[in-house]
Amino acid sequence: MQSSDSALRQYLRTIRRQAWLVVLVPVLVVTAMYVVSKTQDSVYRAATSMLVGTQPRGEGSPEFGDFSFTRNMTKLLEGDYIARSVIKNLRLDIKQETFEERLKVAVLPETSILDVSYDSTDPRLALNVIREIRRIYPQYVDDVLGRRVAGRPREAGSFEVVITNVDPPHVLAEPVGPKTGSNIIFGAAAGIALVARRGGGDVGVAVVVSGLFGLGGMLALSPETPPRLGELLFGDLLGVTTGNLIAAAALATAVLVALAVAYRSLAVTAFDRGSAHALQVNATKADLGLLILLAITTVAAVQGLGNLLLIALILAPATAALALTNRLPQALTLAAGLAVLAGAAGLLVSYRLEIAAGASVALCAVALSGLALVRGPA
Repeated sequence: MQSSDSALRQYLRTIRRQAWLVVLVPVLVVTAMYVVSKTQDSVYRAATSMLVGTQPRGEGSPEFGDFSFTRNMTKLLEGDYIARSVIKNLRLDIKQETFEERLKVAVLPETSILDVSYDSTDPRLALNVIREIRRIYPQYVDDVLGRRVAGRPREAGSFEVVITNVDPPHVLAEPVGPKTGSNIIFGAAAGIALVARRGGGDVGVAVVVSGLFGLGGMLALSPETPPRLGELLFGDLLGVTTGNLIAAAALATAVLVALAVAYRSLAVTAFDRGSAHALQVNATKADLGLLILLAITTVAAVQGLGNLLLIALILAPATAALALTNRLPQALTLAAGLAVLAGAAGLLVSYRLEIAAGASVALCAVALSGLALVRGPA
């Protein structure tokens, strides 16, 4: 407790002593980012939405919702043919790679609706591109999928491709760039980082964490919030696919193997770093290996829990395990078991209370950690 108070007093003293630096540097960087944003050309976005499906020739109603078919339709829209044709037909002075970067295609979740947009500093040009795509796309689809659908040959004339205009081509009312709000926030982040370098290690960490946490909240609440920011921060546990599960299982297996191989080095570095050299353990390599394992763990779990909730699932079960046992092998096994228990309990709580699955899992993990800390060491 005394150490924490001392660190806090040091932090406050540094802030008071260098108040001019703490205020002036972020203000100057933010001002520069604002000026740069205002001098950039406005970027306009033209967009349209299409419902895609199939219909048997002669009789029957249109069929929508085939995920494989919708995915193939998206790939055709993002393919080289559409880009080359639009560039040629409109005589655009632009490289194909640049065109493909400005063209964005997204499938609305659990639908067969394709959202198509194109960004340009010329709103009329953006609208013409979307109109041209809307004109040539059905012809191209009919030609390609007239021979194959979802990767499988079909009998000639057995179905028609249905493309319905849900939202006609239009230009959004407000420019989508430059993102002045985001640029200002990132400028403030850069200013905080510059201030932190003058404050030393611990103080620098305190300044960066507190400052960037507040800036992250501003970014999340900003009208210019980047798309899918919520999914990046909090994940989508119920939206993981079979491929995500297979990848996570493979990465988890790799982590288990690495822990088994590097167990001695990691244990010595963590609990008796001063003796690492005498025990022929390279502490620097062990630290690097631990960071790599944490990176792999993050990649495996971030799809379901996001960057923020992932922290709870990494730290809480480990904290609980260390509170229940004093032996490292048992603690590792117990932490994994508690994480599985938190996942199962979180999904059950989410189903019963109809709340977010990822948040439920994180709360259950924290609750287990709290119970373990109350119980005390075994």
